[in-house]
Amino acid sequence: MSEFNINLNKNIAAEAPKPASTSAAVSSSSSQAIPIVSKPSIDEILKKLGITKEQYNELIIKHPGFDTLSREEQIKIIAAKSDIQANVAEEAKVETKQAEVVNADVTENAVNQEHNHDEIHSASSDTTFDKAGFNKSNLNKKGEILAYELAKNKFLYGDSQNPKTEEDWNKLTDEERNAIVNPILEAEKSHKGEFAQIFGRKGQHSVADSLMSEIQAANRLGMSTDKFKKLSAEQKEEVLYDYLQDVKTEDLIYNRKSSLSNSDKEFLDRTNLLAESTNYYFKTVKGEERNVCPGTVSGILKSEKLNIEKVQLAYLKDKVENGKELSEYEKAQYNYLKDVDAKSAKDDKLLEIANNEEIKPNEPPSLYAQIKKSEHADEYNSAIPTNKADVLNNILLKKHGRNTKEYHDAVMACALDARRAGDLALAQDLATKAVKYSGKYAIDISEPPVATELLLINRAIPELDSESAAAYASNAENKIENKKLRTAVAQSIQINSIEEQRPAIAKVHIKSRDEETQLGVVNNLRNSSKKSETQNDVDKVIRENGTVAVRKQAVKTTGMLNKDVQLPSLSRQLEDKIPELVETAAEVPSTLHKDNQTPAFKHVRAVAQDLPPEITKRVEKTLADQIAKSHKDNQLDMHNDIMKSKFDDVLEHAANNINKYDESVQADAIKSTYATGNEKAIEACNLQIDKCKGDLSSVQNEINANVAQMEAKYTQKAAETVADSMTNIAQAQNANQMTSQAQSEYKQQLITSFMKADSAERYKMISKLPSNIKSDVYLMMCKYCPKLLSSDMIGDIVQMGYGRTILRTDGVSAAIKFELVHKMLSSDSSNKKIASTYVFENEAIFAEATRDKALAVVQNTKIDTSDNKYASKPENLGNNNNEVKKLKQGFLNTLG
Repeated sequence: MSEFNINLNKNIAAEAPKPASTSAAVSSSSSQAIPIVSKPSIDEILKKLGITKEQYNELIIKHPGFDTLSREEQIKIIAAKSDIQANVAEEAKVETKQAEVVNADVTENAVNQEHNHDEIHSASSDTTFDKAGFNKSNLNKKGEILAYELAKNKFLYGDSQNPKTEEDWNKLTDEERNAIVNPILEAEKSHKGEFAQIFGRKGQHSVADSLMSEIQAANRLGMSTDKFKKLSAEQKEEVLYDYLQDVKTEDLIYNRKSSLSNSDKEFLDRTNLLAESTNYYFKTVKGEERNVCPGTVSGILKSEKLNIEKVQLAYLKDKVENGKELSEYEKAQYNYLKDVDAKSAKDDKLLEIANNEEIKPNEPPSLYAQIKKSEHADEYNSAIPTNKADVLNNILLKKHGRNTKEYHDAVMACALDARRAGDLALAQDLATKAVKYSGKYAIDISEPPVATELLLINRAIPELDSESAAAYASNAENKIENKKLRTAVAQSIQINSIEEQRPAIAKVHIKSRDEETQLGVVNNLRNSSKKSETQNDVDKVIRENGTVAVRKQAVKTTGMLNKDVQLPSLSRQLEDKIPELVETAAEVPSTLHKDNQTPAFKHVRAVAQDLPPEITKRVEKTLADQIAKSHKDNQLDMHNDIMKSKFDDVLEHAANNINKYDESVQADAIKSTYATGNEKAIEACNLQIDKCKGDLSSVQNEINANVAQMEAKYTQKAAETVADSMTNIAQAQNANQMTSQAQSEYKQQLITSFMKADSAERYKMISKLPSNIKSDVYLMMCKYCPKLLSSDMIGDIVQMGYGRTILRTDGVSAAIKFELVHKMLSSDSSNKKIASTYVFENEAIFAEATRDKALAVVQNTKIDTSDNKYASKPENLGNNNNEVKKLKQGFLNTLG
């Protein structure tokens, strides 16, 4: 048979493909064309009812709901109208009777499967084709109707120089008609066995349904099926789409069950999704309203360099996020695309290598390639998209048997050719079958390794048992010499493996020659697992065989484990008390589950007690910084524990963080700190009081007492420092003639004078000191006893150039810093720059007027960008905010 041959050439099934040894570049965009959705055609409706548009409108008005009635009911109403042609009813009777004949034939053939070549009934009439009846027919009946319709198409349109009409066809005698039909039937019968072997019963139905749709689409154009096949893929899809859309519309108009076959529905679903996705892309990415035409989609996808899978996924994600219901087809596509997208993101390295790999078509051609090039390609591509892999796999299983190298190589050849052609889902389905039915050959690594093949196999690795998965991982480690490919394959294996396989794979990868692969045992095999059992098993492998670097990563990422695994893992990794691991563990508590934070904090601190003092001190300081980052319910317990440290500077460090704790904890943490009696910790705590925003009323009396005690202490210390310096000056002036007793008495007099003096007298005493002593006294007063400071003293600090130091000193009150900044902004250019820098870095705490003054410093300073130095001449920047921002940043950069 020449038209729409529904059988593959025999040599396809007979010749076995050989394994692929080369690889192919993967197309990232689809070349499928897509028709635009058509609106229902009223002309077809009018033609079938045999009435004019005016008559139809009149019926709609006089009979509300007329357009929703069944066709039979509509015809009864029309027949009752004297002004409408009576032959409509007669035509309907003929059509109904013909449909009944077809249905009777279908029923008869369901019982008797033998062909009756003398009596062949078409499912078509002069005006319509009963597609629903055809779809319900058994395979034998479908074969008869296909032969009849192909024969009729050939008769009507086969000779363009001598066109025929329906009337000519009807005038033929049975013998003449059978002479055209019977050869097609015989051709079907002679190849029926091969056809069934290739496609199976479900596939045969699907192909037959698809063929009939194409025949009717060709009839719609008044074109022979031979000519129809010669149309471009885009043209054929557009015509087929229009035909199926008309059938679907008529079903809706006549309120009847769908006349479309499953293949028809999937064709419409696929083309609709592609059109809507592409239009969505243009609207959301390009800001264009587009109505994509069938013949231009391929060109658009290529010119825009789009990956159609990503375009479809974006469209479907948007529908889901906006609460729009997905069709069953869209749901299936969405789930597949999400999985592909997730794997693409994770398999980034291997996927990149595979996509850049140059692959040539398999030689000899794989079964996939042979079908694609055969006369049966159209039917294979459009009729059975959901079971293509089954079709190919069943053929190769029957030919080679499962678990044979020949079968594995043949299926993988198909998979590689499919991926090369951009048929990504099919390629993966085939590779999965290869791994499933020939696992022991799938775990071998081809020579040379093919990245695309490895990618497909890795994604199918869940089909292997744990032992085989580990053997495959070992083969990849040992046989792939290229480090980039080897580490990419290892990462892909780790990501695609299932939990049951991961401990076995971990034992291989933990000993890899590549640290990247070793670290993947932590990040991909342990941390990405969901089951606690898997996490624990892999963690044990890491503890027993991991390097310090790998175990350090395991400790660092403990927070990624399940709640019940976190503490056992931390304890396990710290068993041998390696200092580097303990120091890393000190950064972990706040990352753990709330219930695990305090136990982990205490355990790490306990382990640190057995390490050298300097390491213990570092660990405890790090732990102290974890408190503010932890859950508020755990902060006080952690603070109380760290306050047991034997190191003063650890206690001081922890007390310095109290203002960062949750407000509900601050008061109790202050009380706990005072209870230690540690002077350094208490003083550090006092310096944080004005930064605490919590309610401190419960400890206010204690705060007042401790702050007063601290102020008195440092006032005495400041007086002693001043007295010591002035005594030394006096001794030098008296040529060292002062006795020790005299010096002591003079010093005590100075201390008493300083303590009783007013601010002016104190300033006078301080001003006589050497600069280095003076700066020490000022710093002590700014930090611990600011009440002693006067405006003159702050001015002196500015004049000394000591402002930057005071501004950068922790513990100095905000009030002192505010006054210092104001004086510096009114001082020389150097002080102005320093003060402006501080304002820019702490804008939130300064008033707008102060920020304006700082900005004025920038606006009146010209920056020489060539050497980042300032010129003296001002430059008017106006109100350009962007310029001001740039200048501020340049100003800060210059100051360092």
